[in-house]
Amino acid sequence: MKESSRKYLLGTLMIAGIGFLATGVYCTSCWSEPKHFLTVGIYSAFMWILLWRGNEAVSDRLDQKVTWAQNPARRLIFGLLGHMVYTVVAMFLINYAFYLIYGWNQDILTMEGLMNYSIPAVIITFIIASFATAQTFFLKWRELAIEKERMEKEIINSKYEVLKNQVNPHFLFNSLNVLTSLVYKDADLSAAYIKKLSNVYRYVLDVRDREVVDLKEELAFIDSYTFLLKIRHSDGLHVDNQLGDTNGVKIAPLSLQMLVENAVKHNVVSEHEPLTIDIGREGDFIYVKNNLQRKSNNQSKMLKVGLENITERYRILSDRAVEIEDDGSFFKVKLPVLKMER
Repeated sequence: MKESSRKYLLGTLMIAGIGFLATGVYCTSCWSEPKHFLTVGIYSAFMWILLWRGNEAVSDRLDQKVTWAQNPARRLIFGLLGHMVYTVVAMFLINYAFYLIYGWNQDILTMEGLMNYSIPAVIITFIIASFATAQTFFLKWRELAIEKERMEKEIINSKYEVLKNQVNPHFLFNSLNVLTSLVYKDADLSAAYIKKLSNVYRYVLDVRDREVVDLKEELAFIDSYTFLLKIRHSDGLHVDNQLGDTNGVKIAPLSLQMLVENAVKHNVVSEHEPLTIDIGREGDFIYVKNNLQRKSNNQSKMLKVGLENITERYRILSDRAVEIEDDGSFFKVKLPVLKMER
């Protein structure tokens, strides 16, 4: 038996025990009749189980349908009504069962009978339910406050990462070195290179305060970015964009760029060992995949930081997680498709 199931069973038995022992408190006349005491004790135990566990289930179900975060007033009203309706129905059903099994007087099915037999357990259960509701509300409120603070920190961190990418000295230094050599070889290619470099930094500046962008915009940026990489690495780098229709699809800005950059940074890129990067779509995921030929001095810690940054950004933006696949021959990162407006 699983630990959670064992705890649930033990908790239920404890509730039944409390209900059984409560018989001696509110039914003092039962002490002189052991058989009657046993019957009323079993009745009380079942009543406590039904009311306690049942109201827990009602509360859990309501939390799924109407959360405290979305509408606390509605959740409170629905909670009170739900507990009240369930309690009355549960009381009637258990009274009817004992009426059929033990031949109890039919008066037990009347409102007066319900009150006489059930009022102590009901009062205690409602006190517990009220306490549990208040506890759940304040716990949810505290969780939301902590989550809000965490999300704000993550957004700040993500913007900081984007800011660092804007002035990445290595990329800029390498780009300028390539441009210096191009100027003396091919004026037209140099002009195209400068335009693409300008497009890259213009895009980075444009999206620094945006949470999501159209995939079409990101791909146009990736086209300029990979153009610069290909000039530098020549036949050592192949980037294949296999994405088709991108209408209505959103993506976290610079996420594809970070994945392409990681692939180039942490793998050997040469004409003898070309690096191939594929960008495509699988269902509701956009993926970036590359063959693995890791550098001997691979900076795994830096790679991990970059992936964690992307993962955290998508944890805020989507209810689906970023997926990472690594079978030793290829490395693939799958980003959830974002279709909502934010």
